[in-house]
Amino acid sequence: MEQATAAAHLSFRGQKDSLAPLRVFDYLDRIYRSETFEAYHAAVKKYYSIPTVSLTNMGIIDAARLQFDGVAPADIYISGSLKFAPYFQVAATTFKEELTLSTNLYGTHADHAFQQTILTEMKHILTH
Repeated sequence: MEQATAAAHLSFRGQKDSLAPLRVFDYLDRIYRSETFEAYHAAVKKYYSIPTVSLTNMGIIDAARLQFDGVAPADIYISGSLKFAPYFQVAATTFKEELTLSTNLYGTHADHAFQQTILTEMKHILTH
């Protein structure tokens, strides 16, 4: 897990300042505004895919820059998007050198049990 995370970090380092990944949204927006719904739907299927399981790094929150009228929060995290089973996303946020994993899942009790199993396993791996 540590090696995979380090490799992912290095591969994303050069992409952080690039707007290239957003071009697909601009393209789809232009199709949405100028074409039929059928053409837009076909373009979304062709150019945009959502992985069933994903991990997103929401980033490191700088405690020195996070103030609310002079009051600093003791804890904070940024959560990822709501997913509907079988889709599943874990979001990672770091604040004050502490990693928080979060997820938003709309599903059955079995889906939530599955989600808890994944988070528990990730916590076990990351703490060893």
